Amino acid sequence: MAVVSVATWLAPMNLAIVAVALFLGYFLLRPNRWRGNPPPGPSGWPVVGSMFELGNRPVIFFNKMSERYGNIFSLNMGQKRVVVVNSYETWAEAIVEKGHIFADRPDLASFKLQEAGDQSRGVAFTRASEIQRKKIKFVRAAFNPAIPEVAERFYTILSSEVALLMQDIAKENGKPFDPHHVIEFCYVNIIGMLLYGKIFQERNEQYMKWAATFVRRLALGSCMLVDWFPSLAYITSGKAKELKRLVQTMMDWHMKLLEEHRQTLNESNPRDFLDYLLIQQQKGKLMVSDTDICCVLDDLQSNGFDTVTANTIWGIQLLVQNPDVQKKLQAEIDEVVGSGRAPTTKDFRNMPYLEATLWEIQRVAIMAPIPGARGTLSDTTLGGFDIPKDTVLMANHAKMAMNPINFPQPQKFDPSRYLDENGVVVAPDKKMMLFGNGFRICPGMQFARGMMFTVMANLLQRFTFQLPEGVTAFPVGRTDGLVQYPVSYKITAIPR
Repeated sequence: MAVVSVATWLAPMNLAIVAVALFLGYFLLRPNRWRGNPPPGPSGWPVVGSMFELGNRPVIFFNKMSERYGNIFSLNMGQKRVVVVNSYETWAEAIVEKGHIFADRPDLASFKLQEAGDQSRGVAFTRASEIQRKKIKFVRAAFNPAIPEVAERFYTILSSEVALLMQDIAKENGKPFDPHHVIEFCYVNIIGMLLYGKIFQERNEQYMKWAATFVRRLALGSCMLVDWFPSLAYITSGKAKELKRLVQTMMDWHMKLLEEHRQTLNESNPRDFLDYLLIQQQKGKLMVSDTDICCVLDDLQSNGFDTVTANTIWGIQLLVQNPDVQKKLQAEIDEVVGSGRAPTTKDFRNMPYLEATLWEIQRVAIMAPIPGARGTLSDTTLGGFDIPKDTVLMANHAKMAMNPINFPQPQKFDPSRYLDENGVVVAPDKKMMLFGNGFRICPGMQFARGMMFTVMANLLQRFTFQLPEGVTAFPVGRTDGLVQYPVSYKITAIPR
């Protein structure tokens, strides 16, 4: 009788265990099957789908798939179903015509981490609910420039901080410098003053660390493994741990501000947005916890300063690359404002070429090529295809921005494309919706546009921007993350 060694006996046993584990893993981790008539798309790899094809720049993969499958396609991403739309028409169908269905945020681990572990908190990554609607309504009212006292406070803060920005740039004495941090510092202080009356006096080590925390969070908070495999939530990755730590750092900072405000709160004389929140909380009109208030502040601060900073940094680069546009803008500013006073938000409607230029900067820079994902609240259809409940919807803004049908010669930087024959601005939101729409429209849209207009108008009134002597081109490329900046560059600001 032959003797069978233990190793020989275990070999097929091990293979069987591995086979069973893979079999069970496939059925436990696979996404729910698409039913009906799903959008076309790649099948991807077993279990993981297309998740490893995204890389650090998902938009590259999305553009490639759009060439193959058209304006709408589907992906399997681990256990999640994802639909990507590449045209304005399909995007408008989702968030305008069917905005009540696509009003949710998907249940993603990174979104939870951004809201301190609970997607019922905050306003940016929060799931759709009645309390979420109340918070959004409150934020819109608090930042409504149509309210005189709101507009006056915004005007005062904006004018003061922009004046300091002009001083900072003038100190460069026409020498090469990186405009990123001075621009960012200005926006951080504007938004900080509006939210909780807090500003940084100087760009010291403490400030740089604080700003870097926000930027790092935006770089981390997308496409984590656990986003696509919720059943692996008990396994915490290094990125998830880092994101959790960074969020907690900002929660602690905001909680300290909250306690300081509560101790000095005067209900009859609110000083800032945080005071208004605390008053609503105390009166029981907005049933939110202190942690929820901190998440709201955190969302507004981080999503506020980073996007306007990125747009302005892109804008300066684009104007240096297009000196004819820069000259036209300066001529318009000289005609409307002159040199005797600083431009303000009140000049906005009298400068159509600058308004059109800001739209074109946003289109060409496309600093957020894939904005915040949406989630479906019920089964629906989109572009003629069946979309199940709990599907993740993503918009490929980069593809929309370069659509030659809506934007002839899309590679060309041309602000005049938004001006009609009478020189009146025709906003491109009917072709892109850069600030979203419906329930999820950016609540600070008017403030963001007012800030970018005032900063750019003051910069061009005071300075002409050029590449440093001996430099013939900007570095090529952009950073990774939810908000993307151009590669760091230096320019000279020549006093006019």
